[in-house]
Amino acid sequence: MRTEIEEILRSQASYSASNIAAMQTRGLLIRQAIPAQLRDLVADMVLSLPEDLQDLAVEGRDGTGQKSEVPWIRLFSRARSPQATDGWYLVYLFDAFGDRVYLSVNQGTNTWSKGDLHRRPDDEIVDRSKWAQNELGDDLAERSDLLSSISLPTRRSSLARGYELGNIYAIEYDIGALPAEDVLIGDFRYMANLLTLLYEYVDNALILPGDPAPEIIDAEMMVNIAAGRPRRGGKFRLLGSERRAIEMRAVEVTSAYLESEGYVVTDVGATESYDLDAVRATNHLFVEVKGTVGVGDQVILTRNEVALHHREDPHNMLAIVSRIHLDNSGMKPVATGGELRTISPWSIDSGSLVAIAFEYLVPQTDSAAIHGDPTAG
Repeated sequence: MRTEIEEILRSQASYSASNIAAMQTRGLLIRQAIPAQLRDLVADMVLSLPEDLQDLAVEGRDGTGQKSEVPWIRLFSRARSPQATDGWYLVYLFDAFGDRVYLSVNQGTNTWSKGDLHRRPDDEIVDRSKWAQNELGDDLAERSDLLSSISLPTRRSSLARGYELGNIYAIEYDIGALPAEDVLIGDFRYMANLLTLLYEYVDNALILPGDPAPEIIDAEMMVNIAAGRPRRGGKFRLLGSERRAIEMRAVEVTSAYLESEGYVVTDVGATESYDLDAVRATNHLFVEVKGTVGVGDQVILTRNEVALHHREDPHNMLAIVSRIHLDNSGMKPVATGGELRTISPWSIDSGSLVAIAFEYLVPQTDSAAIHGDPTAG
């Protein structure tokens, strides 16, 4: 692997966006030669990992069409980071001028919002890097050579900026001082182990900087499972007991507010498609309550909830209790705090509804064919 890395770095001095001979050679090393060697190493590693971490894969990319200034080879979980724009991974990042290569635990810098892929703000990427560094801090005692920042100067590419901001920890190799083969292999194994530790921290985190609230992630996971799609790694963010504690706290905060405004409040969440029935003189409010440990910029609504509040508008209210603190130190979770925001009347704008699933009514037509079991004897 040492020889191949050195050859890639030397080819960077002859970089061209066109597929000249030097770039063809570079491409074969990036996409085939080194990934094949790394896959052999990974095949041995995954045997000792939990089952849900055994989907590690390796890929290399050097640009589709025009050749990229910073080619890369990454180790990733298929479920947790299906694309390099998403999730967390370990990656070799080759300097555009061929001076150095970094082996970096890094992250995708894009996120999905309202069905579209968007670049995360720089400060959000930095916050995510700091979160990961803090989580991994206790696991780094034996290494003093890991870098919390990297530098990838380029001729014109803007992609390197994302790699720099997204770096968690990295090892730097200069072209004039590449270590021996066994050191490179040892470093890869060490950093791959660091990646699997990070995956475990991410899986068990209640909320990460810049990520949707846990109830949003859990809802999407449940939809995928119901649709027969594999879950994207990890566990549900919230246990049932935690969800109930958050919901109860949100109802408590909202009820206290409405009562302070002179309403008589009844909790009807167990029997109706809304949570609180609030009456003050002739004013009757149908109140939908949502609680979250997040910032409350997204909430999950059922079909019945949407239908009811369309029908009862303008005699309705949306109450969001955000930034609830969840304490799991005792025998059962305890939810406290929270910031209340209310919208009343609440007119649901269909443009603000983002579908995370569809119920499809399968057509019953004469052309539909029913087949027997082809595997039956």
